[in-house]
Amino acid sequence: SCPRFPPLSAMRSEPPRTPLPALFFLTLGEAESSRKNALRRIDDDRRDDDRRSEIEGCRTIIRSPTTMTVPERDTVALGPALRLAAQPFDSAFLGGPVHRLAGGTTLGHDDVRKVEAWAEGTGAALVIARAASSDAAAFAGSRFRRVETLVTLERSLVNAPASIPAGIRFSRPEDAEACADIAAASFTDDRYHADPNTVHAADAIKAAWARNDVQGRADAGFVAVSGRAIIGFNLCLLEGEIASIDLIAIAAVWRGRGLGRALVRAALAHYRERARVMQVGTQAANAASLALYRAEGFVEVARADTWHLTPAGDLRA
Repeated sequence: SCPRFPPLSAMRSEPPRTPLPALFFLTLGEAESSRKNALRRIDDDRRDDDRRSEIEGCRTIIRSPTTMTVPERDTVALGPALRLAAQPFDSAFLGGPVHRLAGGTTLGHDDVRKVEAWAEGTGAALVIARAASSDAAAFAGSRFRRVETLVTLERSLVNAPASIPAGIRFSRPEDAEACADIAAASFTDDRYHADPNTVHAADAIKAAWARNDVQGRADAGFVAVSGRAIIGFNLCLLEGEIASIDLIAIAAVWRGRGLGRALVRAALAHYRERARVMQVGTQAANAASLALYRAEGFVEVARADTWHLTPAGDLRA
């Protein structure tokens, strides 16, 4: 925490009764300058700590693979519109450098070959690419593997529920481990679980993702409770006028009781005055999730394939 300096008014009005440390014999201007410099050093140390957390994958807040803003120095440019962004979160679990191909670009066969050659030449553990289904031909004959099809759904927050359902409350930092435990046991269809070369780390990645969201990365989190036990969560992000469901899960023994619907409605109610729309992404293979979101008024707005390249093969080796 920041050191507490006495207010300048106190320094003027209260004569010392005992010899004072050397700092207090500075002029008032020098004392104020010293205070500002100390606070500035503390801020710098905190920024350094945040950066170390990103690199080391520790149990405090780590930037998520889906939304982290990657510094320019951590981006590799293979062409004017072909850029690979480092993914420190993923790297912490997969034992080597992970990069993600920047979206928004139509990929050609030569682009994919260029990325493949770069990955094999630099020792990348994993390269992730998300591309429209119409780009699938560009990956033909490469070592990239399609591991999921991601469906993005959206609904307007006009006429969203007016109140958070009973049994749902806002998450607190102390809920992090309970949510992490649920996350570690809940996911099977995502790209990490679908890829045999990354499945060994998939549960730990989801657990850390939930933990980080609850500890401050999420804009708002909601938990379903039974007594004092947490039995489900919905962790949300907010960017401009778009709220999104980042991660949602229900403990296995509590599924099928409407808790997923209640958690979605809690988010809709919370953001009805704070955002214009809500989005969520889920796998095309997850029929239950798609049915839930469609029943709550979400409609599909995009669909893309996720491709993985692991030049060394099984990352457990």
